[in-house]
Amino acid sequence: MACEHAKTKAPSSQQRVQVRVESLFDGVDFSEPLLWSEFEEFNEDLFDKVIALVESAMVQAKLGKNKKAIDEVVLVRV
Repeated sequence: MACEHAKTKAPSSQQRVQVRVESLFDGVDFSEPLLWSEFEEFNEDLFDKVIALVESAMVQAKLGKNKKAIDEVVLVRV
């Protein structure tokens, strides 16, 4: 949640963002700068899985892999 908050509050041109978590452990706060390149590297495997799921859904919907046929992707956690 802290990364999502940092992402939505930081301008897209900003290369570094401060991630803050209050009371992370035993009342100790956590604050750490994070580069977007680090964020992308940490989550690369997750991004790849999401892309594979979207491509699979597109094939099942008979859209092939025509990315122009998609306006928006909404992820829902169940």
